Amino acid sequence: NMRAKPAHQAELVNQVLMGNSVKILKRHGYWFFVQTEPPENYLGWIEEGGLKIFDLNGFEKWAKMEKIIFTDYFGFVYSHKDKKSIPVSDLVMGDILGVVKDEGRWIFVFLPDGRTGYVEKNQVESLEKWRKNVSLNVDNLINTAKKFVGFPYLWGGTSVKGFDCSGFTKVVFKMNGFELPRDADQQSYLGVEIDPGKDFENLKPGDLLFFGQKSEEGKPEKITHVATLTLITP
Repeated sequence: NMRAKPAHQAELVNQVLMGNSVKILKRHGYWFFVQTEPPENYLGWIEEGGLKIFDLNGFEKWAKMEKIIFTDYFGFVYSHKDKKSIPVSDLVMGDILGVVKDEGRWIFVFLPDGRTGYVEKNQVESLEKWRKNVSLNVDNLINTAKKFVGFPYLWGGTSVKGFDCSGFTKVVFKMNGFELPRDADQQSYLGVEIDPGKDFENLKPGDLLFFGQKSEEGKPEKITHVATLTLITP
């Protein structure tokens, strides 16, 4: 969890999934002010327990390791090749793990913090192959978006445990191979602006719709919400 200030009660502004790196900019007690990877480059505070701090050699070793991406909604890394064994860690869609050994229907994995365990092979894909095969197209975007119907809302959330509006669009696009910025106003600067038309006839499924406040009385226009268009009805 990434927060606006170095305190647990501070606003949740973002989440960083397992296996993703951040750049540490400064420290305040047991909190670190960090910046996420490009192109997001988001700033916020993460508590020490949520990080694994590498030296250069450790980071290079992790970077070179063969990796898998968790593609199911939720799951676990288990201590043994048995779903009844003690969990080592929970997992959410998009988490990245290092591969130690392929063991049949299980993969022996390495977590960024040094822990090891087993994950079921049918819940993961080779990260390299996934990146090559994933396709950003309208059908895939819509199908991914519909998979998350009924998932909980969480302000600042960017995982299947809970999304806010821009967290939802970010995850939908991420799981189709495209990294959107974190916030709705930032996302609005990408792509091509479309005049929706009088009856919204210019819109197509897969378009991002932005909502907010018009500029008035010297106040600038402000975008506060984003949604993914999935269906057009006459």
